[in-house]
Amino acid sequence: MVPDWPYILLPNEPRLAWGVADHLVATSIPIGPADMSRPIRQRAYWAALADRLAWMLAKEQDWRAGAAELAHRLDDLGAWNGPHRFESPQDAAHHLLLDNMAFPDLMRCAVPDMPDFPLRMLDFPGAAAVIATTDLSEWMGLALP
Repeated sequence: MVPDWPYILLPNEPRLAWGVADHLVATSIPIGPADMSRPIRQRAYWAALADRLAWMLAKEQDWRAGAAELAHRLDDLGAWNGPHRFESPQDAAHHLLLDNMAFPDLMRCAVPDMPDFPLRMLDFPGAAAVIATTDLSEWMGLALP
């Protein structure tokens, strides 16, 4: 069973999230209370987005088909020439997003107002709800150009 949030929460811990205001579906990441006190560097942001992607894949009825679809979409954009089969949702997210040097540039094309790193973390109203309700297909449609 897939949990209803990308990260394990402690009892009574709030769901906090950050995202670019006009692009919450594509950019939102879950953050913890400790993240609020320090800027998030580029690698940490992409790691959190990869965690969210792995979670979205795990929620799919067939995560392998979802990962293959994302790999094909990236391939069509000239941003992936690796495998289209993966060991797990985490493995797929790691390879397709975190280890994919082209992904940040693709995201910047889809989200031109993505701020520069390091990012100042603030709980952004609406970002947590977007994370909880966005499926993989919707995310791909808005995160990729």
